[in-house]
Amino acid sequence: MRHDERVQRLAASERRIEGLKEAAEDLGRRRELLRNPARQTAGQDWPERELALMEQTLAQRVFELDLERIRRANFVIMLEGAVRRLELAELWERRVRTLLRARRSETGDTAQGRVHGDLDLAKLDFFDQVVALTRQLEQEADSLSEPQHGLLEA
Repeated sequence: MRHDERVQRLAASERRIEGLKEAAEDLGRRRELLRNPARQTAGQDWPERELALMEQTLAQRVFELDLERIRRANFVIMLEGAVRRLELAELWERRVRTLLRARRSETGDTAQGRVHGDLDLAKLDFFDQVVALTRQLEQEADSLSEPQHGLLEA
């Protein structure tokens, strides 16, 4: 998953949380209106049934709100981890390239030095391909089944 997609998913989660908060607050206000003794009349049991249904709906919305908050927190952790992995990969690549340049300057322009340098560059190209494939797998991770997702993480 690309960084901009992750940011969009995080924003969507924030919007869902706000919507669930508003729905829970509205249900709380409606519940208080149903509890109003002036609204109840003798012999009618529909207010109690409506109140019970309202409380059940409110509990469900509060649960959904808590669940969405947990999802958002997990997503933020996942996003931070992805950013850190990318930063570490870029740092590693810069260090390897610096060491490669230093080795080239030490070995001079000998044939053996060129071969070693070419091999080192081939290693870097291979690493770049691994990083690109890893990013592609992360982007496609949402479409994988649960067993495939487990294999990807392993």
